[in-house]
Amino acid sequence: MKSDKFLMCCDSKSSCIKVGKDNFDKIPLTEEEQQRFEGLMVFKDEKGFVVVITSDNDEYTSLDSFDRAIISPKIIYGLDSQIERDVFCWYEEHTINPRMMVQQIARTRNIKQINYIFFKKSFKTEKFINIQETYEYIKKIDDYAVWEMLSSKEDNDIWMKVMSVIMYNNDCYDTNKFAHFRNLLQSRGVILNSSIGQTGMSVLSKMKKDYKDEQLENFDKNHPKIQEINELLKIPKEHMEAHKELFIFEKKRTQNQMSIKYVIKSGISLDDKLATKEDYNYNKMKSDNYKLVFLERFMKGCGITKKDDMIAKNNYEAVKAKQLWNEVDDIFRLRLTEKDEEGNKKPRVLDFTNKADCSLGIEKMIGQIFGTTITIPYEPTEAQIASGNTQMTHTKLKLFNTKRKTKNKVKYTINTINPEFFEYQMKIGQYRNKECRTENLSWDFGTEDMNYNQNIEMEKNEQGKWIYKQTQEDEEYDEI
Repeated sequence: MKSDKFLMCCDSKSSCIKVGKDNFDKIPLTEEEQQRFEGLMVFKDEKGFVVVITSDNDEYTSLDSFDRAIISPKIIYGLDSQIERDVFCWYEEHTINPRMMVQQIARTRNIKQINYIFFKKSFKTEKFINIQETYEYIKKIDDYAVWEMLSSKEDNDIWMKVMSVIMYNNDCYDTNKFAHFRNLLQSRGVILNSSIGQTGMSVLSKMKKDYKDEQLENFDKNHPKIQEINELLKIPKEHMEAHKELFIFEKKRTQNQMSIKYVIKSGISLDDKLATKEDYNYNKMKSDNYKLVFLERFMKGCGITKKDDMIAKNNYEAVKAKQLWNEVDDIFRLRLTEKDEEGNKKPRVLDFTNKADCSLGIEKMIGQIFGTTITIPYEPTEAQIASGNTQMTHTKLKLFNTKRKTKNKVKYTINTINPEFFEYQMKIGQYRNKECRTENLSWDFGTEDMNYNQNIEMEKNEQGKWIYKQTQEDEEYDEI
């Protein structure tokens, strides 16, 4: 960028940092400058300093303290700048909506010129035709809930109406963020005189991959943000490198948390907790915890008795099957496809009157909740050590074991749950709670406590129910 004074607005934290580092990290900061900018991300080139403001910042600064600044979606309202400068926009179109983009630009009160790049510039079909249809969708999700409503009916209805307007507006913006952005600029008196060109997504994809690789390669366990995350994970410093994906990617932390809950919590206990949580039922229905509740309920309805089994033993009756598919589609949004007679892709609806479709639905739900791979340290074989072939440091542990088979000349695959996936997630959980069992996990529904308290043993009673095993020293325990 040739401009001596600018504000660059981004809708992606990773791109914000990547653009700053690649373009302005030319001269190392002196020790005095490092102390001066402590808590801020600042790069330096021959023109001076560039500040990058993201959610990682421990400190915030006046935008007028720097002639050149790059901001992430963290900054949309609040911070203002009176410096006359150019504004550059880097929008990948996957987080904030066009109205927020314009608000982000308006942090500079004296704009010389706006320069913007949108990487998609494409049209997307709307989900809702009008606000009423949006309201009906929210009410449908709300009606799935069987919990007692904690708010009054009037308050809940007002909330749903407000949410309908917000969701409908966002849906409209999502149909074409680029076009709506330009319309909003024009409505505010901005003169648009530039030509429109197509942007290649390959450049963005490569940049995102490079940034991810750099994050992993330059992992700093002493960084304040990493230390803050580790207050939750409680991973010893000597093991943090092995689990660096958990510190860098929030989605990996969520999948780890869900994997552990699946092993140590019953769907019944999670459902009870959701019932008393002070929130609107729509939000609770959309939560990760409810996905675990629904998954367990669905599996039991298919005659499955063990959490590591995805093969349906029973199917559902037609009316119930349709109701369940609607809920799966609304809660999980699996986006399954199949080919029509002409070979074109079309949305696939799972038929839960069919056991094979029940099994596929379970597999897809499990994959979405827990993720299909985790990165683990690679242990080289003796032969590799002897030959010096020890460059590989990490490998992937898969959620599913896959077998390929052929029947009547038709090839197909069978996926089964890999228990080592959950055992490894439990090992990570053991850092913050020593009670987590890490091997010989109990997979029967109702025996989750055995995986959490290593001193508990259980047995089946005459009715086939799991109960706590009694010893002479034990007190009476209730049946599960």
